[in-house]
Amino acid sequence: MRIWDFPIEMMCMVHRSGQHREIHGIMGSIRKYYELGGKSGYSFHPETIRWIGRERLLLQIHDRTAATLKNHKSPLFMPEVPQKEGLVLVDSLSDQLENILQKRYDQNHKCNCDVNKLLDWVENQIKFSHINALTAAFT
Repeated sequence: MRIWDFPIEMMCMVHRSGQHREIHGIMGSIRKYYELGGKSGYSFHPETIRWIGRERLLLQIHDRTAATLKNHKSPLFMPEVPQKEGLVLVDSLSDQLENILQKRYDQNHKCNCDVNKLLDWVENQIKFSHINALTAAFT
C-alpha cells in the first residue's frame, strides 16, 4: 500500500493511478475497521493506521488525485468520525523518493515522474523541517 507524500502534480500517471487505487483500498480497510471494531485484515497495516481519523485529509488527496485522471467516477466512503490533526509518515520523504527512483529504473515500470522536481521538493521539505523544529524549540 502506498499513498505518496509528494505533490500530485510532480507524479507520473503510473503513480497517480496507483495512488488512486490505494486510496480506495485503504478506505475500504478503514470502513471494515469501523464496522468490525478494528478486526479486519489490513486494519493493522501501517498505511491504514496512518489514515484512521484522518479520512477527511485522505478524501482531499483522493479528490486532487482523481482530478488528474480521465473519466473518474468512483465514489469514496467517508465515515463520520472525529478527525486527527497533522500527517503521519510511514516512510520518510527521502525513502519514498528512493522507492520511486528504484522503480523508475526497473525496465518493467513505466515511470516518468519529474525526478529533479521531486528531489528539489524533498530537499526543501527536509531543510525547512529543521528550521521549523528549531523555531518551535525556541518559542
